[in-house]
Amino acid sequence: MSPAQYERLSRVDQRLVHLLDEADKLFSAEERRTVHEALRQWEEGDGPYGTWFRDLGWGRCRLPELPATVMKELLLAWLSPEVDGGIVCRHCGLEYPQHRQPPPSEWKRLPGKTPRQGPPPWYDLPEFFRACPGCEASTYEIDWPATIEGRRPWMDMDGCVTER
Repeated sequence: MSPAQYERLSRVDQRLVHLLDEADKLFSAEERRTVHEALRQWEEGDGPYGTWFRDLGWGRCRLPELPATVMKELLLAWLSPEVDGGIVCRHCGLEYPQHRQPPPSEWKRLPGKTPRQGPPPWYDLPEFFRACPGCEASTYEIDWPATIEGRRPWMDMDGCVTER
């Protein structure tokens, strides 16, 4: 890791700690216990936040400045047993959890929609967020962290450790 990349990682870590502290003020006692347990698991090597935090460190996503309410929602969503990996917004680079989908045979078409005709959504599927929690972009304008190759505009923004 280059000195510049290490410096960016340090700034991302500082931002993460700040956002965690701000969100902590909004948790109920039970939410706080659950989040703190998940953070302890991360410190030991994994846990529910493992994928997200590792992807931050590897530059597969970024951590924009977020309101405390949004950070709270993100932290709680990552704890759901219905999480099926993360997705990265193509606009702001935030990684947020993807909801596990039922088998396609159980998908219910939205009224008046025909699959692959017109803009999505075409089906009524569960999701944690109706839009990117970082910038409100469509949840259909995403990448999967492991498939990100090349440059993305968000890689040049603060909150990302990727080499510029």
